[in-house]
Amino acid sequence: MEIKTTGRMGLEDKMKVEKKMGNVRCEALGYRFRSMLEHDYAQYLHYWAERKVVKSWLYEPRVFDFAGVLKARAEACEEKAKQISRAAKGLVSAAEVKDALERTVGWLAEASGVRSAITDLGRVRRYVPDFQVFDPDGSHHWVECKGQLDSASVTKLIRMAELFPDERFVVVLTRFAKGKQEYRARRLRALPTVLTVRYAQNLFRACPLKAYLRKWS
Repeated sequence: MEIKTTGRMGLEDKMKVEKKMGNVRCEALGYRFRSMLEHDYAQYLHYWAERKVVKSWLYEPRVFDFAGVLKARAEACEEKAKQISRAAKGLVSAAEVKDALERTVGWLAEASGVRSAITDLGRVRRYVPDFQVFDPDGSHHWVECKGQLDSASVTKLIRMAELFPDERFVVVLTRFAKGKQEYRARRLRALPTVLTVRYAQNLFRACPLKAYLRKWS
């Protein structure tokens, strides 16, 4: 591990840098970041938080459990079916019994569909966004920093839109998207939960901190 003294406008005294699995991991501002992009975005947020443009921010504060949410939905449907079935035991009218049976079957079918969706999740069963950013008006949004926008990352954000539709995201990419990257970026822009897709090249180049961050070109 290499320790570098940065002297970045007093934001930190030292930055510990470690290369692992091809990624540069570093410690700064009390966090251990998985990439230089995350590190520089944290510096960017810290800069604006000190100037009250951003209220505060956190690094990887929450795990969104896709499988857990779907399991809870399936169990709720099954419980609803049980309640209807129990209530139907006291019914006399054939029409009421038939209606109760149909509703029970409907809830059980929905539960079965939800459990099938859990299986379809495959390996993408949970998601941890990089940053949670709190704005002065009391609202918040999430930030996902990606060097390479792979299909798994797109899938996670699509599932967030389906299972957590009230959450909002900003996606920050290392460089301008081309080819498959551009196609994936367009898919993200089409999601109602994605506020914008930004590029580090533009974001940090125009930032007052640009002289203290990694060279983004």
